[in-house]
Amino acid sequence: MQSSNSSPVTQDSPAIQDIVIASKLNKEGKTATGEFGHPENHGGKPADPNEKPEAVIERLSNAIIDLANDAAAQHRASFCQNGTNTLRDDAKNRMTRMTTNEFFFYTQKPLTIEQFQALMKDVGEMAASQPENLHLVLGSFAVRTPDNKVMNVVPHIECGPTPKINLIVKNHPSVIDPKYQEPYISKVDNISGLKIQINGNDVPFSFNNVLECKTAGGTPFYSCVDICADHCFRDVFNLWIAFVCIARATGMENFIFL
Repeated sequence: MQSSNSSPVTQDSPAIQDIVIASKLNKEGKTATGEFGHPENHGGKPADPNEKPEAVIERLSNAIIDLANDAAAQHRASFCQNGTNTLRDDAKNRMTRMTTNEFFFYTQKPLTIEQFQALMKDVGEMAASQPENLHLVLGSFAVRTPDNKVMNVVPHIECGPTPKINLIVKNHPSVIDPKYQEPYISKVDNISGLKIQINGNDVPFSFNNVLECKTAGGTPFYSCVDICADHCFRDVFNLWIAFVCIARATGMENFIFL
């Protein structure tokens, strides 16, 4: 956790308990690449090479829901009233963040936009049934654009009755990224206008990796998601500096980055 404040963090400042889920390494014992190149086996058994598109989505959806339910159970035990979705009065600014490693949800073939939209619809419905202050950072999915390029996408999900979903695209492809037939998108590509619909709302894909968030207690903060090579290029750091300058110029007393 990184925090930057012009005055000390108080009891009312956000605090996060992190749950990190790591997938298996590939056959060479190096990068963990989900079901690409070797089976991570989301759903408990090896993926069928001839698996139908809808079956892929059902498996991934069930795997994500299982992980989120486990995280939600820990979140309820730590911060909610008697195992319900209602946060305790003293925990309105206490959060649980579940994060999976990059490539965790990579499939044998990139997901189409339509497949990814169907998957995010399931995830959005699941997120609406979870308690507030539970955040899911799902690294990452390979999604094929209409012009046959691959986006490395991390959905950032703020759970609760009205879930908020951001789709972060990796800015800088890396030499260790799994190699599909299609080339990777980078920040020099134009993805404006590329979006999916989740439960009636347009959700765009974006290279922006600093997100404005708010706790159930009403405390605003910024969540930063650095994806692999993006960290080397200091993308989040540069945006962080820009936000700090803007915040201080506009008289903001406290700002917190997580």
